[in-house]
Amino acid sequence: MRSFRLIMPVLLLGLFAIIVAGCGQKVPAKDALKAAAQQQTTLNSYSFSGNLTLRVDSKSDELNNDPEAKMFLEALKNTKIAYHGATSVEPLQTELILDATVPLQDVSMNFTMPIVMNQDKLWVKIPALSMVPELNHLSGKYVEIDYKELSKLSGQPVNYSVDPKAQRELSAKVLDIFFKDLGTDYFTDVTKEEAALPGDVQADQVVKFALTNETLEPFVKTLLGTTLPQIIDTVAQSEMAKEMNMTPEQATQAKEQLQTAIKELEANKDWKKALQIKKANWLFGVEKDGISYQKMDLDLTLTPPNEPGSLDFGITLDQKVTNKNVAPKWEIGTPKAEEVIKFMELMGQMMAN
Repeated sequence: MRSFRLIMPVLLLGLFAIIVAGCGQKVPAKDALKAAAQQQTTLNSYSFSGNLTLRVDSKSDELNNDPEAKMFLEALKNTKIAYHGATSVEPLQTELILDATVPLQDVSMNFTMPIVMNQDKLWVKIPALSMVPELNHLSGKYVEIDYKELSKLSGQPVNYSVDPKAQRELSAKVLDIFFKDLGTDYFTDVTKEEAALPGDVQADQVVKFALTNETLEPFVKTLLGTTLPQIIDTVAQSEMAKEMNMTPEQATQAKEQLQTAIKELEANKDWKKALQIKKANWLFGVEKDGISYQKMDLDLTLTPPNEPGSLDFGITLDQKVTNKNVAPKWEIGTPKAEEVIKFMELMGQMMAN
């Protein structure tokens, strides 16, 4: 009896230690990211801010000697876009304000472009662009695009007043398919120090999704052969199919195109040599209520087969998400009537010129 009394405290202490250790364990990287992504789809509103940088370096004489191609590459080279805004599901509204810097030969063009969207209309503010003098008299005006008018013009239904519940259900199913088909090797835990998170970012866990030259082929085959066909079927069978203009025939045709693409990739192995990954990482700061931060860092080298030269291409994107489920404080709101020019009126003015 005495030995039992002596052993009991030790057993209880050991059990307590096991429980505490279990509570402190991190969720596996893939599961943590999936749970955060699923939770993100349930948010009714949030604010966001981020930066996008493009990098292009051509080592192809053919491209460098083509004036149009060279101008296009120069425009992409070191293009930087800062953006911020907010979004709400109910009522449906999004504000996005872009601040862009685009290098053009020996000059750099800077402009700001606010964009507002709700369930009925889209407004895009016309920036002052010296290279497009025809629009200077409209600088500061918002181009108003009415979805109903756009439907009549295009002959296709355009409707953004979708059922939020149906949209969320579809998003959850698509995420399930995406994560189900990808192995755990694509996902790893990263410390906050290694991730170099901004000081104002909160994250319970940091997960990295990475692709390499070795994992690229199985990833592409899984994506084209398994993941995307399932997603197409899921969309086609959902309430959103009508809103997305997807008929059963279109779904079948899309899956057939994916099968053709797989056969072409298998028949032509040069694509793996043509596309070389220097870096393809995507960091996610995850919390219980969603994704608070993400950073994509992509560097590729494209070398077309049987052609001299190559093209280096890179993208860096970082984005913070804040004020989850907090009612947004809109910077713009709905543009006033005197600030607006209708899309068809703008088209008429441009054609007249």
